[in-house]
Amino acid sequence: MPKKPVKPAAAPAVKKPGKKKAQLLRGMKDTLPQEQHYWEYLRDGVVQASRAYGYDRIDVPMMEEYGLFVRSVGTTSDIVEKEMYVFETKGEDTVALRPEFTAGMCRAYIEHGMMNQPQPLKLWTDGAIFRYDRPQAGRYRQFHQSDWEIMGSPQPALDAELISLGQHLLNDLGLQVTVFVNSIGCRECRPNYISVLREYLKEHKKNLCETCKLRMVKNPLRVLDCKEEACRMITTEAPHTVDNLCEACREHFMKVLEYLDEGEIQYRLQPRLVRGLDYYSRTTFEFVLKSEENEPSPAAIIGGGRYDYLIEDLGGPGHVPAVGMAMGMERVILAIKEAAVPVAEAPKPDVFLAQIGETARKRALKMFEELRKAGIAVASNISKNGLSDQLSLANRAQAKLTLILGQKEMMDNTIIIRDMNTTSQETIGQDKLIASLKKRLSDM
Repeated sequence: MPKKPVKPAAAPAVKKPGKKKAQLLRGMKDTLPQEQHYWEYLRDGVVQASRAYGYDRIDVPMMEEYGLFVRSVGTTSDIVEKEMYVFETKGEDTVALRPEFTAGMCRAYIEHGMMNQPQPLKLWTDGAIFRYDRPQAGRYRQFHQSDWEIMGSPQPALDAELISLGQHLLNDLGLQVTVFVNSIGCRECRPNYISVLREYLKEHKKNLCETCKLRMVKNPLRVLDCKEEACRMITTEAPHTVDNLCEACREHFMKVLEYLDEGEIQYRLQPRLVRGLDYYSRTTFEFVLKSEENEPSPAAIIGGGRYDYLIEDLGGPGHVPAVGMAMGMERVILAIKEAAVPVAEAPKPDVFLAQIGETARKRALKMFEELRKAGIAVASNISKNGLSDQLSLANRAQAKLTLILGQKEMMDNTIIIRDMNTTSQETIGQDKLIASLKKRLSDM
């Protein structure tokens, strides 16, 4: 059992606010309004793909018991050793902000008796993830993932189906990708491979980085995941996991590849692909951009694999095989921008409602809602009173028509319709407004 983390020191006394400008914490990011259409585009794609493949949404808390992640992710993983946000609550419970989704989703599966539902269970979610890591392109200390899990079946067809979902989702988003695949075996055959790998690494120990010298003893598989150039060169000639699989794991992996072939999913075998979390078994995979696939350490935008023992290890009801994957949303958005994928911005309003005077402003509040309920895309800004300011806003919003409601119109129960392209205007009765707008817009 890992040592309980040291209780953080008491926070310093809060100073009175000074004149120092408030600033964003390092590794955090604001998503501004002009960026939101990329997020909407990505989330719409995720929702559509998840529904098409039969996944049900689940939401799990951002904070869980610290031990949940230690037991699942592994004590030797970078996440537990370096990256988790861990703290003690006022009730002296040791908790952590979630560094990934799978552990929490497995906990929910166990706690809510989901094993009693028809299996396999297909779940998806998305949201914020927290890791104390060096900020880099597309990766922040608070970032976001979309996550898919299939629980309750050992079928290799599900590994392939999950990879197919990732492939077609990324293609539909406008990205060209390659999937790297490997198998790291099971608890029966992996110990033999680890022994073979450790013997190989001993011959090259002096050239390994200091971290991998420790990994060689604690968890040699993690050496295969090292990004240091010296370690990468050494592991290039390391024994392959697929050459040391038991018969059951070899058969499972061959079936996964056959399903991928049948589904015309292009893949590349990657013998060093072990992923960075301890719970993986058998199939592992990562999606990388085609433009980066030949680089020494391409950044994965989706990563996943099978984890047949995790639910059982967390106290689940016996053996519950499972497979899952997670997508880094910031990295995908960065790739979409770099690939210049055309992403539509928020729809422009067809109509802008301008008002002049207090009485008209009060009427405009109700009229705005009437137009919206009638299905007319309308915009307004009731904080403005001058007509010229509001016409400028209508032009900026690219509205086709502007409605002008002033004191005279209120007395006459009329309203002015201004064509923003020709600047022609017509006064009509307010009771005929919606019918008139619909006809005009359909003719434009």
